[in-house]
Amino acid sequence: KEYIKSGKIHSRVYVELGNLSTACSKVIKKSQFHEYKPNDMTVEAVWHFLSNNFKILSGKKMAIIGSGNIGFKLALKLVECGTSVELVRRDMSRGMLMTNVIDVSKPKSTLATAHYNSDPQQAALFTDAIIGCTNGTRAISWEMIQGMKPDGIVIDVGKGSIYKDAIKKAIKHDIPITRCDISSAID
Repeated sequence: KEYIKSGKIHSRVYVELGNLSTACSKVIKKSQFHEYKPNDMTVEAVWHFLSNNFKILSGKKMAIIGSGNIGFKLALKLVECGTSVELVRRDMSRGMLMTNVIDVSKPKSTLATAHYNSDPQQAALFTDAIIGCTNGTRAISWEMIQGMKPDGIVIDVGKGSIYKDAIKKAIKHDIPITRCDISSAID
């Protein structure tokens, strides 16, 4: 686009910063371009893992520690499947807003709910799974893992959301920890 300032013609080049697909499609000219969203692929991978592990998700309770894009989408999908979700987020007003959005948008016949909890340890009590979506911030402790149901599992989606001592103790006690991340698949 061109514009006039101080009697001179200037041009502006539009640079897409918020949409990776748009930016790539403007550069890639000789190859086929297929759009995908890595976060949605991660949500699907975690959901399929949980579905295969538990067989039926309805009636389960899970804690999602970190509710950014992935944690929020996963919480919505789980609630729609009948899983009650404890959502933990540092920002209480956004956390409460997210749980309200999930509870308002779910089917009316769905009994499961999303609940905001500011205390990760309390959120993890008696859960079937603790899912860390913190993007590298350690947030899942050994105390939280101990508070799960005896056959509970821990999933690290957030690239390092579990404290190292908690990982060591979980391995020692045969508590399953799974890492779900697609970044190596992208390479």
